Amino acid sequence: MISRFRQRKIERKRDTCLNCGLPMANEFNFCPRCGQENVDNRAAIHMLAEEFINTFLAYDSRFFRSVGPFLFRPGFLTNQFLIGRRLSYVHPLRLYLLISLVLFSILSLEVNVDDNDAPTTPKSPRKASALADSIRADVQADLAKEGIRVDLSGSRDSTDSDQAKTTDSTRQRKNPVDGFTNNIDGDEGFNIGNGDKGFNLGKIRQGAQNDQITPDAVLDSLKKEKTYWNRKFAEQSLKIVRRDTESLVEYFLGKTSLMMFLLLPFFALLLKLFYIRSKRFYVEHLVFTLHIHAFTFFLFSVGFLISKVYDDDGLVAWTALGLFVYLVFSFRNVYRQGWFKTLAKMFVLFLLYVTSLSLFLVGTILLSFLLF
Repeated sequence: MISRFRQRKIERKRDTCLNCGLPMANEFNFCPRCGQENVDNRAAIHMLAEEFINTFLAYDSRFFRSVGPFLFRPGFLTNQFLIGRRLSYVHPLRLYLLISLVLFSILSLEVNVDDNDAPTTPKSPRKASALADSIRADVQADLAKEGIRVDLSGSRDSTDSDQAKTTDSTRQRKNPVDGFTNNIDGDEGFNIGNGDKGFNLGKIRQGAQNDQITPDAVLDSLKKEKTYWNRKFAEQSLKIVRRDTESLVEYFLGKTSLMMFLLLPFFALLLKLFYIRSKRFYVEHLVFTLHIHAFTFFLFSVGFLISKVYDDDGLVAWTALGLFVYLVFSFRNVYRQGWFKTLAKMFVLFLLYVTSLSLFLVGTILLSFLLF
């Protein structure tokens, strides 16, 4: 198929380069000025289909050729890429991006599933009370059919609580700041910031559903100075608690995938420092970094999917053990040092990596909070 397709492309030559306009003889297969292939792109549909199939099969063969070594021969793909065999296997960056996309897509899908499974409750006190009365009547009717008479009217006491909440809501509409202050006296919630200088999202959520609440009202209620950053934090806090949790988590996952990508060059720099006597180029450490992170993401994806259908407390331990064994052999096969040096350097690198990952993660949380 490839030879026939190639012959058809040769038959569709032009006497002028379509890219730069250079006149050229018919025997030129490529433009001598810009390098573009000398072929008329106005092809029939079946020719375009053949070109797509050939391109796909060329990539597909590299992909399937890479699967076995990627899973069962730690460090092999890195070594093959570094010795120059770069067209035989999937490019390290493409492999990382593909598996990273799979992992974060799975996590994002899990967020959507959990959000859809969550029970919905009416926001209006009247609707909640009506729903409770309806359920109470149905339960009493079912019990009566069985010959059981139970008076469930006592549960109507909750209506008083609903009325109290309605009164508080009315008071809050009349004076948003006072109502908001009364609603944030609790201590529960998630803190953004450090200690007393932080913002407790749980407190803010209790009264933030009132659209009249402003960032200045939040600062007054929390007794904080009205500086630029305090106003920014208050504004973002209100925006977050008024939005659904799903959109916030999806936004954070998107920033986390970018954070992990930015972490790769930093980890490659650590490898460069730890193996500085090996006289390897920085890009070689970066290729190795891409491969081991791709496998880590792949293992996490598989482990996460298995955990959804097979609940086993030992799954995390087996996943961690498998990752550890794979990384040990990867380091040893690529850098070719003894077992003791390999394990010692891996231990220190692990501590530095966890520290760096924590700092990057905190920065991502803060950035997501400010930009959401």
